Amino acid sequence: MSTVFDESDMTEEEKYSWDFAYDPSIIPNLEYQVDEIFLYHSTDDDLVPYAHAEKIKAYLPKAKLITFHDRGHLLQSEIPEVLENITK
Repeated sequence: MSTVFDESDMTEEEKYSWDFAYDPSIIPNLEYQVDEIFLYHSTDDDLVPYAHAEKIKAYLPKAKLITFHDRGHLLQSEIPEVLENITK
């Protein structure tokens, strides 16, 4: 699931990443630690703009961005696509 990349496009009410802050320059290091990376994000996420997933993807060219259009912030108890990618 994609996380906040930065808060530059968020209103003051939306800003909360102090809980999830990280240094974006370390993102590319992930590709050296795993064989595959999957990013999951829904275009109708009301907490984290979809553009943040695209920003993270730009740092991870080998990653697969799985885009949903009707899943919101992906708070479902089950996300079959995640299980499918883990088990293949």
